[in-house]
Amino acid sequence: MTLRFLGSAVLMGLVLGVGAAVLIVGRLATFSDSSYSGWHGNELAGQAAADIYTRAAIARTGLLALTREETLYFTRYADADGVALNERCSYLLEGTDPPARWWSVTLYAADNYLARNGDGAASMDQTRVVRAEGGRFRIWVAAAADREPNWISSRNAGDFSLTLRLYNPEPGLLEDVHSLRPPVIRTVSCAAGEA
Repeated sequence: MTLRFLGSAVLMGLVLGVGAAVLIVGRLATFSDSSYSGWHGNELAGQAAADIYTRAAIARTGLLALTREETLYFTRYADADGVALNERCSYLLEGTDPPARWWSVTLYAADNYLARNGDGAASMDQTRVVRAEGGRFRIWVAAAADREPNWISSRNAGDFSLTLRLYNPEPGLLEDVHSLRPPVIRTVSCAAGEA
């Protein structure tokens, strides 16, 4: 009877452990995740001190996670009003060059892959973005190119996210990541009945 109880307890422990791991990793929850003006990042990504949940989330999404000195990563899932990003809406992403040697913004569909649309407009970066006077840029994020010279295609993306990568961030940003002033994304319009 005791052996049977012990076997049941071990089995229950395995089921609960595996279930909790799947839930945590599936939701990409990490204990060290932080929000930077609506962009989410993890200061432990790519570091030896990363906890097991950070490592599992990185492995699941395929994020390379270079060291902090090489790259900082930030992901956005919602607009400035907290509404989830979706291909049925059009957005403007506005900002200035972040304090890094080079930056890029890439759109990922709900499956964490590039949207399958053949538009050749999955991202925008520091070398291709057209800026207005004063260095500000506006990037049109929509299913179709419209009125902006800078465009990221969300066609066939469903619910999507945007990932901001800062390559070789400046020392001041590494010392205080919360000093980052990331681009702001605002909804311009949505198909009838959306957002």
